Amino acid sequence: MKKMQSRREFLKSAGKLAAGAAILSTGLTGTLAETTPEEPKVDYHWKADALPCDLIKEVTENVPEGMRSFEYTPDNRAHITNIRFDVKADDMTVHHIAFKDGCDGSTHGVAVMAEGKDADFIITRLKGLQCNLIKSGSSCPDQFANAVEQAVKIITGKSCTHCFFAGNFRTMRCANA
Repeated sequence: MKKMQSRREFLKSAGKLAAGAAILSTGLTGTLAETTPEEPKVDYHWKADALPCDLIKEVTENVPEGMRSFEYTPDNRAHITNIRFDVKADDMTVHHIAFKDGCDGSTHGVAVMAEGKDADFIITRLKGLQCNLIKSGSSCPDQFANAVEQAVKIITGKSCTHCFFAGNFRTMRCANA
């Protein structure tokens, strides 16, 4: 009668089999020492089609009392296609967050976690997060942080720093204002 193989022996033989397959996949003439040099990684370089303040608009219909409503169209570096949210003007808290498209679990989670939070809290926590799936230099949470940041600038009347560098430095107001 054949003796049953122990788990350890099985794993050893499976490892030897995998190593043999790896050697064969390099080609019969190649050796393990011969490898092709890797191409250097290049950081993602994205060029904006529009200023950040061009991506947001204030919605004036069906706005809850004491709120200012915004709709943001992301800059194509994330899966989301639209973000709607309200900002309570007296304390700058964000409410009623709705993402269109994007990674459903992530966007829903961000919306739930950000509900009722201070705008500065959202911006500092989410800005700069990158999506490992599409490697675009942004993410759904980062786009939301950009949206909230632009909404705060509209509410407070501060200029967009990008507008300053776009040549609108005399008035220090957003180019869209």
